[in-house]
Amino acid sequence: MVKEMLTDIPIASPTPSPEKPLGMGLDKGYDFDEVRELLTKFGFTDHSRARGEETPSIKREAGHRACR
Repeated sequence: MVKEMLTDIPIASPTPSPEKPLGMGLDKGYDFDEVRELLTKFGFTDHSRARGEETPSIKREAGHRACR
């Protein structure tokens, strides 16, 4: 479903450049190589956390909430 989401974005995205890359942050349910490859193909830089990565950081920092 990620490919459909990326192709059906109704607003034209700006062209990515080294100075202004396009970022995409998805939750850990999208932590798959196929999704990362699609994001790269569409010009996005992946800012998603891997499964299991968020829980330890939350336990260490009081008041920390997930950023989506």
